[in-house]
Amino acid sequence: MGDLAVPNLAAARDDASGGYALEVGPDDPRGPGHLFWGPYAALRPASTRSSSGGGRRGGRLPAEQLVATVDVYRDGETLAMQQLRFRDFARPRAWQTVALRFRRTEPDPYEFRVFYHDAGTLALDVIKVRRVGD
Repeated sequence: MGDLAVPNLAAARDDASGGYALEVGPDDPRGPGHLFWGPYAALRPASTRSSSGGGRRGGRLPAEQLVATVDVYRDGETLAMQQLRFRDFARPRAWQTVALRFRRTEPDPYEFRVFYHDAGTLALDVIKVRRVGD
């Protein structure tokens, strides 16, 4: 089959919820870009929280180095966003949750995105969306 110019992002990981995670690192030839986007879901009106289970692997980059941007997006509008820097991760190689809260008011489909800034190694295990009390 030969070498692929663009490797598969699915990585076998014993510590991931389904045994696999999306993972990207500095050796990936694509550079910065979306690790995940979608699923263009229709949600009921409510206060909603999106949680991304992600982690990073070691590296000796500055604490202020931007690693990822996690956001909720709908019809040209960013509803919630968090930028993650190396200092935001409690421990290398450990999963942690990033929670974004947004108010769902329109029937348009929603997109949950994770953007990799080509710094260190970033992995994504799961994205959960749930209603929360007002």
